[in-house]
Amino acid sequence: MKQRIALWGYGFLGHDLEKALEECWSDRYEVTAVFDREYEKFSMDPEARHPVLDPETVAVRYKEGLFDQIMITIHNQGAMKKVREDLQSMQIPVMPLDPLTTVKQPEQCRQNDADPLYSQDGYKVYTFLDQYMLFAPRSLYPMIYDTDGSVNAAFKFGNQMSREYFSDFFKPVHPEHALVLKGEYCMLASVFSRNYWHFIYESLDKYWLMEKNGYKGTYIVPGDQFIREFMALAGVPAERVLYTDDLDMTALWKIEKLIRPDLIRSSNERSKAAPLLCEFAEKVMRSLPESGDTYPEKLYIKRTGIRKLLGAEEILERNGFVTLVPELFPIAEQIRYFMNARIVFSAHGANTANALFMTPGSVLIESFPARWLNPCCTCELLSKGIYYLPIFEDKESAAGEGYSSDYSLRPEMIESALVNAEILSESGRRR
Repeated sequence: MKQRIALWGYGFLGHDLEKALEECWSDRYEVTAVFDREYEKFSMDPEARHPVLDPETVAVRYKEGLFDQIMITIHNQGAMKKVREDLQSMQIPVMPLDPLTTVKQPEQCRQNDADPLYSQDGYKVYTFLDQYMLFAPRSLYPMIYDTDGSVNAAFKFGNQMSREYFSDFFKPVHPEHALVLKGEYCMLASVFSRNYWHFIYESLDKYWLMEKNGYKGTYIVPGDQFIREFMALAGVPAERVLYTDDLDMTALWKIEKLIRPDLIRSSNERSKAAPLLCEFAEKVMRSLPESGDTYPEKLYIKRTGIRKLLGAEEILERNGFVTLVPELFPIAEQIRYFMNARIVFSAHGANTANALFMTPGSVLIESFPARWLNPCCTCELLSKGIYYLPIFEDKESAAGEGYSSDYSLRPEMIESALVNAEILSESGRRR
């Protein structure tokens, strides 16, 4: 007998899950109701497969037997928690998302235990046989399944399967339709690896771990231009890199042998990755040919996306800083700017990842909005002997709402940071 499912939330997550349930799991589940606070708007949606109902009626509809369980399909975690508490107070069963498909721990998936161990403190390296790869249409993230169609948890990024990418994981795997990748592959792509910071800090450490241990197979990475440039700078031969964007991303792929290096989650996990990243950075810096250009010794890294720092550029330029928007330059040139800088002032964001290519004794000043205090590079900076000065927006004077809001710093805070950076820089020169 089919389970009757209601959905709470009809944004893109609700749309996607409704479609996945009806197209892929109609033998087990039947969507019988959809609830959303904007039900009047969604009721006019021509793509709506079911009437969108007023959430105020959810208790009545449940007592009437319209559905057996409800799924919360809201992206915002705070809103999701509040809805869950409200439903539980009404004694309405909430169905978690993950049970729609089986998730296997890595140790349960088909592995080759005879392979050499690519070892490093803080890391675990798995070798799997006959795994299946699908690409999530929205994120283009490669999803990996074991031979029986279960999700391989080694490639499941935390609760992301239950949020942004869940509906893609729910699609059944049909091995008879798979195209085959023969040979040995190492997966460096992850959920966020198309982001500059995440690729550098969560993929390149694993690349260097494998290279140090003599790996000779092929790396699977996304095909973004900056990733192609990094792999070229690392000296990886073209035949040893498979860019996912060069594959048919609508097809199911069978990989004969798939290696997954994973940083073991812990309170000090970044300290385990830092030595590998620093070694990689030094290798790249040494391999860069001389450009013959002169680079400024004081850089202001300007952010152009969300969380922009406002009002600092004039102060910094008055103090001798040259403004740089790194993404306007090739990766090699970005690295040259950072490795030649004595002091870098950077608004927090992906471009701060380039601090990995600064030299010992230099100084990084990183600014943060009050609602997004997220230092991400401290272990690597300490390992390289780079001085780090984080500065923060005053919480009391924060004007924006949410982590993506633009922000500003008090001028005297910027001036004080610059004075301290000069002191530290001079100290670094004397070391």
